[in-house]
Amino acid sequence: MTLYSWRKESLSLATAIDTCTTVLGTQAVGLAYSPNRCSFVQRSGAGLLDHHHATPTLSELVHDDIFECRLFSPQGELRWWHPPSEPSGVGVAALLTETSVEPAGWTLASTREVEVREGEYLLWGEGMAQKPAAQGWSWLSAARVGPMAVPFGNVADGGKVVLRVTEYVDLESDEHGNAVVVEERLVELRGA
Repeated sequence: MTLYSWRKESLSLATAIDTCTTVLGTQAVGLAYSPNRCSFVQRSGAGLLDHHHATPTLSELVHDDIFECRLFSPQGELRWWHPPSEPSGVGVAALLTETSVEPAGWTLASTREVEVREGEYLLWGEGMAQKPAAQGWSWLSAARVGPMAVPFGNVADGGKVVLRVTEYVDLESDEHGNAVVVEERLVELRGA
């Protein structure tokens, strides 16, 4: 399997999302980090929606507040971050994919022959069926972290959600014969 890594500098998050449509599709979800919180997000055009904490509606995130975002689908993962040296709202992006489809204007940073290992992480909390959520979203809650909205619909009361990941292993990276995980890509949310 070949892992492709694409890179582009000095672009807004909206531009990064828009130029990656051919790879990520229109149903990508992800994590967005701002000074106030870390939220699950869902793609909406070239923007991102998060679930407002107080009501069962979706609200568009202000991209200037985001300093890091990981947007993913089964086809690839977009990573965007805002370095302190760039003006507000401008950042650097990387796209990881298993296909050679080039996003317009991006540079191929690397290709690597790897083996693939599938994995998953259990998200904190259990489904809260009694709490209303926006269409396609559910609430998870645990005493340690409180309620958290996730862009995965119809989680039953007490149900669980996992984050599926793909690890890319380079078997020839280490002179001692050790396998090395060179990259991990977020893939999708699904019921446990």
